[in-house]
Amino acid sequence: MDSKLIIPLLNPLCFVEERIERAMTINPNAFRWVQKYDTNDSIHFQFRYISAQPENEGIYLKSYDSKGALIQTYTPTWTTVGTYKHADVIIDCSELSGYTYFKIFAQSTLLATSMPIEVGAFSDLTSIVYWHTENDFNTFFGTFGASTVFMMRLEGGFSPSGFSPDWEMDNFTDQFSQDSQTYAQPFATKELTIGDGNGLPYYLFERLNWVFSCDTVYVNMEEMTKVDKLTVEWNAYKQGIGTLRMKRKVNNGLQYDE
Repeated sequence: MDSKLIIPLLNPLCFVEERIERAMTINPNAFRWVQKYDTNDSIHFQFRYISAQPENEGIYLKSYDSKGALIQTYTPTWTTVGTYKHADVIIDCSELSGYTYFKIFAQSTLLATSMPIEVGAFSDLTSIVYWHTENDFNTFFGTFGASTVFMMRLEGGFSPSGFSPDWEMDNFTDQFSQDSQTYAQPFATKELTIGDGNGLPYYLFERLNWVFSCDTVYVNMEEMTKVDKLTVEWNAYKQGIGTLRMKRKVNNGLQYDE
């Protein structure tokens, strides 16, 4: 990856880095997973290119099929934040099919190549939509809306056995030792399982650790807040299955419509 290119870790697309290439050589079985998107999805991708006027550098994102044929060329939209400029691209998955990968160019110079994704009928996967109130984590979020949130799809979901009802309550006891309920707030925690029996690679959990650090997260269109930290158990192939206890956010003032 070119040293002038900065791709925030919160991006849903994963790009090949030197550390990942070394790990793939040592343990290729740990990288059998391919990220999936439904044909009705759109992918919000963001990056920076260290230049005074990056919009004049001829920077483009291009998509390719499994045979290396060019599918689409995307021109970034540049936004100035302080002394930096961020590039945003919205990728329409209805234009893609099957195995797809992406490349970033500055004119004819290749800057970075993505890990492959697979586009198909994958609407049954768990969707994770995320946003943050601050322009933090090296990412420009802007005003909350359908075009500024990020989204990825993953194997897994909420396990019925991980559901736990609870409440907060106060009682008043009178002089006859009779209790009267003065306050009650019911809630429940759910356990989100991330990954199927095959597991997911370590670099994705590194990314998800940042995703769940955002203060606005929707899981399958339901806004949730985390109760504990993300934990991972590793299988024989060095791929992991993650669990995260979460609580539904009520009285939420932010609404996201897919």
